[in-house]
Amino acid sequence: CALGFVKLYASIFPPPLSRNSQMERKILQEQYLELSWEKQHVHDIKELLHDDSSTLTTLEESNARLSMHLKEMETKLEGVEQERIEIETALRHRRLFKDDRDNAQASKREVLSS
Repeated sequence: CALGFVKLYASIFPPPLSRNSQMERKILQEQYLELSWEKQHVHDIKELLHDDSSTLTTLEESNARLSMHLKEMETKLEGVEQERIEIETALRHRRLFKDDRDNAQASKREVLSS
């Protein structure tokens, strides 16, 4: 029974450490603090990498949407350009027809006036 009490007392109140043991304990505490800091640093870096990865994914998705939108706009622009060409051609034909009609009327007036 007394041996149990001595073990309990020794676990609650450990004997004073020797000078070497105190130094070892201090070194271990410093190493533990350094490792804790490095562990937190690694954790922070992992979070930043995850955030960067998420941002990159978002940017890639935005880029894909913008590329599709650009292709749609290019297709529309091609359609508008084709319409412009058709309108210019129609106007050219109309001017030629009007010029021919004006020339025919001028010739008719010349014939009538002579």
